[in-house]
Amino acid sequence: TQQYFGGVLASSRSPVGRDDRGLTIAKTLERMSAYQIRAHYIIYSSFFDLFAGREINVNQTKELVDLRMFFSTERFLKAMEFSNSELGKFGEILPHILFGLESNRLLASNFNFGKAEHLESHVSNIEGAVGLPGLVCSPTKSGLELFCWGHGLGNVDTKRILEAKEYRNFVDSQLLKTLNPLASKPID
Repeated sequence: TQQYFGGVLASSRSPVGRDDRGLTIAKTLERMSAYQIRAHYIIYSSFFDLFAGREINVNQTKELVDLRMFFSTERFLKAMEFSNSELGKFGEILPHILFGLESNRLLASNFNFGKAEHLESHVSNIEGAVGLPGLVCSPTKSGLELFCWGHGLGNVDTKRILEAKEYRNFVDSQLLKTLNPLASKPID
């Protein structure tokens, strides 16, 4: 949480006095719980890892919605670093996370979570996801923007962010190894 606020502060430096985008981003962070901020970090770290190098117009909602990511329940729980008491409340915490991110437009509304049977039609184009319980979601422009601002890259052109090498500096490779996220196949 503190890292995201620090990144927003660093990104807010601007020679243009009326550029108050950082204030809007900070207000979004204020509305988020620690669970939502952690999950946002996990989801967008995965997004960068899975889709870096692809030619994606992040300013096109349709292109982003088609980028589906799958996280097995087991690995997502590990990445969230829940305590035993939090694990007992996972059925309440996960909807809080996902619906909260969606209400802040940080996650596309096409997300889904649950048992393998429930997710089957949602993960058919994600190799390795069929038959596993978990969650599936797609990024948004606002979610991408928050991730960049939270890492001090608020002034980087998000249209080209997947090409930028700077993102490797803030993606936790150990987290991704624990998480092992899966991505949808490119749509031709």
